[in-house]
Formats: sequence, structure tokens, C-alpha cells
Amino acid sequence: MSFRIIPVGSCRIWNPLSAAQPTYGYKIDRTRYLGFTHTSAGALQQVRFTFGEIDIPQHMMRFMIHTDPQVIPRDGPMETIPDLAIIEISSAKQFELDGFEIQINCMQREFESFFADQKRKNNFIRVIRTRDQNEIDRFLRETWSQTDEQTEDVQILRRIRLHMTTEEDLRRDVRALMSRFPESLFVTHVDALGRNGDRVPLRDQLISLLSRIVQEEGGLVYNPTPRMLEMGQPLAMPQDENHFSQDFGAILVKDWHDLIIGSLMEHKAAS
Repeated sequence: MSFRIIPVGSCRIWNPLSAAQPTYGYKIDRTRYLGFTHTSAGALQQVRFTFGEIDIPQHMMRFMIHTDPQVIPRDGPMETIPDLAIIEISSAKQFELDGFEIQINCMQREFESFFADQKRKNNFIRVIRTRDQNEIDRFLRETWSQTDEQTEDVQILRRIRLHMTTEEDLRRDVRALMSRFPESLFVTHVDALGRNGDRVPLRDQLISLLSRIVQEEGGLVYNPTPRMLEMGQPLAMPQDENHFSQDFGAILVKDWHDLIIGSLMEHKAAS
């Protein structure tokens, strides 16, 4: 009987776990997989969709699918629970549209021209965080209403909101995620330096908060930062502060195998 792992998170866990399947002999479960997630709310939404607890309209999936938005999942809900969930929570910025969590990269892809201007992007993020519809409409009217295409974009842009995950939010989501699986491993982001040579704002805070909450809830959490520092950021993250090299990813999977995957696989094989 195969050992099944469901990854919930970004390329930082998906790519290494997928590449290491032949090495360690587990199987990645992609049932009703939409795409990468970054927030705790996004992770929970993906899990609830996987188990058929919620339905996500097809027209909304383009804001969640990180690859080809035309390739949507058509399989039914997951029928048997995986042996292990590996859940990465790497951002506190929850972008919402019509009650659904959407991914920032997908949002920017769908409105590429609008987000091409960095100043306009920053001001939009600032104004949607206020959740003031009048202020949002005023901003969009002044900055994105010159053509029919822009006016059409605004019909969706005006409904997007930004919520910053609170400690209460994170604890609630962690509890909900833990309750759905027999075993789970939470993974934080890595506390790497940005292109300007400084630490990324808010990242260190979320790493610390997630680590504390998962431990207080009796869960298992892994922070890749010490391994990144051992290897050196240029080798571990040569592209930027958000993407891992293949060699670094392989190191992380070995750690995860030593931490939990290996023992669980041995226990299942013996039972």
C-alpha cells in the first residue's frame, strides 16, 4: 500500500516533494489540486475544496490556478485521507474576491497591465486594505477608467479586498488544518534577505508566530532558515528570496523524511 502525502503551499514544498518521490517512495496526492497557496486561509480553502466541503465556481479558479488557468480540476472530492499533510504558510496577506481566497500572482497575471505600474499596484493594495468601497471606487475611477477594457477590469478589481492574517486567524486555521489529517507538518517561509540586502518586512514575524502557534497546538513545524544559512543564500536561493534551488530542496526533503516521513512510512509498512 502506497504512502500518500498531500502538499499544501507554494513551489517551495511542491517542487522538492515532487522531485523526491522516486528517492523516498511516497506518492504525492493531487486530488482536486488548484494551485499554490501562501496564506493559512488559502491553505484551508484548498483543503476544504479537496475534501468536497466547499465548491469553487469555475470562473473563480483563474485567480487560484498558478499554471494554466484553463486547466481546471474536474475530479471528485478526495475519498480517503492521506497519510501526511505538509502545509506551508508563508504570507499574512490574504487577498479575497467574492468570499474566496485568491493568489496574488494569479491576480497580477489576470490584470497584468493594471499591475505593471509599481506605484499604482502599491496604492491599490493600500486602498483595498481599507475595505472602503467608496475610496476603492474613487481610486479606480481616477487611475483605470480610460478605455472599455479598463472599465471591464474595474468590475472585478473593485471587489478585491486585502486582509492581514491576525494571530487569532492563524491559530484558528492551524487548528482546522490539523484536525483534517492524522499527521501534519507545517513549514514556514525562509528568513532570507531581499534584493536590497535587508530582511523581508513581516516575514520574520510570521515565521515566529506560526512556529509558536503550531507548537502550542501540539503540532510539528519546520523552519528552513537554519539550513539556508548553512548552505548560504546564493546557493540555496540563487534566483531570488522566494525560490529554492534543486539542491536546497533536496536537503529539505531529507530533513522532512528524517523528521516524520520515514517513521510514518515504516509504521504503515509494519501495520
